[in-house]
Order: sequence, then C-alpha cells, then structure tokens
Amino acid sequence: MIKYLIGLVVISVIIFAAYLYKGRLVTTPISKNTVVEKSETAKIDKNDPKWLEKYCKEEVKKLPPAPFKYTGLEGDVHMLVIPDVSLKSMIPQDKFQQATTCSLWYKFDPKEAYASLGVESLNDIKLTIKFEENADRVFSAAIDKSWHKEKSLSDEEGGRPSYGYKGFPLIFTRENTDLNTVEFATAEFGANEFFTDFVLYEK
Repeated sequence: MIKYLIGLVVISVIIFAAYLYKGRLVTTPISKNTVVEKSETAKIDKNDPKWLEKYCKEEVKKLPPAPFKYTGLEGDVHMLVIPDVSLKSMIPQDKFQQATTCSLWYKFDPKEAYASLGVESLNDIKLTIKFEENADRVFSAAIDKSWHKEKSLSDEEGGRPSYGYKGFPLIFTRENTDLNTVEFATAEFGANEFFTDFVLYEK
C-alpha cells in the first residue's frame, strides 16, 4: 500500500513540475500569442533534402517520455512509412502519404508501471482505466506549451473497445510558421509498450 501512496505523491510532483516548465515558443492554430523561437529553427537548412527527417528525429526526442516507470527504449528513433490512422481525418488526403513520422517505443513492466502511478496491477478494467487516466494527466501536463491538445477521438476513430479509457490516443497539434509545417504529437499504448510519435507535413 505504501508504494502506491508514494506513486500518488510522485504523480502530483511530476504534474506540478510540468506546469512550471517553460516550454518552447511555437505558434499554434489555437493560440496566436506565441511565436516561433528563432534559435529552434535557425539551424534547419531546408536546402538539405533530408531536413524533414532530421527535424523529425530531433523533435520526437523533445516529447515527454512514457509518463510512468519504463524499462527502456526499443531501439532508437523509428521512421514510419505513414502516420497513425488516428490522424487521417486531421491531415489533408494529398499530404497524408507524404507526411514524415518519427516514433519512440518505450517498453514497460505492467506491475512496475502501474505502481509508479499509484495503481495496483490487477486484471481489472477499472484499474486499467485509472492507470491510463493517470498516464494521460501526467503526459499532458509534461508536454510543452507550444502544443494544443485535441479532443479525444471516438471509439471507432481511436480503434479502442467501448469499455476502455476514452483519452488515448493522445493527439496534440501546432504550426511552425518559420518552416511552414503543420505538426502533430501522439501518444498511445501497445502491448507492454508506449509509443510517442512526431508527425509533420509542409503546407
């Protein structure tokens, strides 16, 4: 019981620290009060044919890691052929196949991961929902302020059972006016893995 109480304290500390974190400034479709921080994009050479891939690999590593105890990464950055289907309605049809997608895959032990967020690891859907809800809260608090969190997808759009937690996949959006790109950050659970993706396309 003590370790679960400790887990709850850890959640509160992480969320509080995340809100104090000063995020990078990038213009978003929702807020017009932020601007692209020049130092972030000045080093991007758009004459380089691989600039999208290089930028993608840099940015995915700036996303928060798995918001609970994990055992490690499976490899380094993975380049995906197309974005996750959850973004299909958000990316223009003529841009979807061309979008650049980078992904990090975090492996975790369920018992340790659940305990780190103050939840018992039992075969109980209510506990699974609580764990994912806590993970959503911690990740969303940790991501920097350049990102706008989108509303949750329907069960059909999100590819999840009707009895599961409604928050995942997490989807965040922003625009980078210096690079003329539209960008997405997503987070989703797999089989004892947690995936974070960075996706972008040029307007």
